[in-house]
Amino acid sequence: MYEYYFMVTAQDQIYIKIIKSLYSTPGNVDDYKLLEIGDDSVKAWVKEDHVIICIRGTSILSARGVSNLLDDITLATKGGCYLAAVKTGTAVLQDILQQGYSNITVCGHSLGGAAAFCLGEKFPNITCVAFNSAAPITSPRTVPSNGKAYHIIGDLISTHIGGNVVRLLVKHKEPNWINTLYYHGVDRFNDSMEIESAQYEQDSLEKFITKQTLLTTAFKFFANPVYRMIKNLVCTRPIPGSVASCKGQNVVVPTISNLTPLQVANVSLSNLKLGRSRKRARIK
Repeated sequence: MYEYYFMVTAQDQIYIKIIKSLYSTPGNVDDYKLLEIGDDSVKAWVKEDHVIICIRGTSILSARGVSNLLDDITLATKGGCYLAAVKTGTAVLQDILQQGYSNITVCGHSLGGAAAFCLGEKFPNITCVAFNSAAPITSPRTVPSNGKAYHIIGDLISTHIGGNVVRLLVKHKEPNWINTLYYHGVDRFNDSMEIESAQYEQDSLEKFITKQTLLTTAFKFFANPVYRMIKNLVCTRPIPGSVASCKGQNVVVPTISNLTPLQVANVSLSNLKLGRSRKRARIK
């Protein structure tokens, strides 16, 4: 493990400042001047020949709250780039290109990070940077070749991002997976952190889902099929760059790759029925 005082580069720290301004009142940031372009969810800043386009994450109470939620549902179920945030971001980017700018960075947080990567795939000559980009276990994604992702361990919303990823652990703290919104917030990138591996995160997630606590015991008792489905997801869809162990957990790992959540649920329910059948057979 490598420790650093500043885990985010100086330039990328500017992107964080700009993202924060989008969640409040956008204005000039450092030497970057806010341009009169975009809406409350996507705006652009310029410094000399460098333009930064920033895409905000989900903000339910904003004018785009409903479309944000619909985008979130898409990212959580099937993934892809058919998002309202991508459409808005594309319009702003094309406007910037028409003005003659070529040194362009698109950045974003959460939903905005996923949209930034979509734009990076569509426009390979730009760069894209995302912070806790939406990439849940149900919809893994890979950072485009012209991009970089920062992910904080403990954030379930962005665990399954692969490629050029800087995985950060809040220093000296075991991740508390129940409190995922704490890790998902953009403010966490100001905390003291250390770099960790995808394997560390996978092991931590497996430990959380399998360890015996009052919460997991209650979950197993009252929602056993759901618990089995979640455990199967964790063990059959490891975090990119890691290997699932699931030792001694009696989890059936299907050999078919790229299972859909519905298929994983069917596997879980089948295992549950099989276990009950074996129990009845022993009673007889």
